Amino acid sequence: MTKISRADVAIDRSIKRRVALPRDVDADLQAYAKLLSTDGDKVDPADLIATMVERFMAGDRQFRQALRTERGVPSRHTIRSGEHAASNGHPRNQGEA
Repeated sequence: MTKISRADVAIDRSIKRRVALPRDVDADLQAYAKLLSTDGDKVDPADLIATMVERFMAGDRQFRQALRTERGVPSRHTIRSGEHAASNGHPRNQGEA
């Protein structure tokens, strides 16, 4: 999983959600925010949640595939009509026709 830096923390508050966190998760979230904070620039733990959830969903292959399917976006592995397997650039298909 990729690390989150201070520059990654979004402070866009366009939609507010109320979230209940277990105490240990909240304590870890506060510790994470403290580690990202600098002397003059404090990070609000609540601002980390959107970035963390966004990264989590971006890393979930099944979720991304389901979204593509739901939205009707073809998979990047789908061969467009009229193309042959030999023309897709994969080394094992070179020379086959």
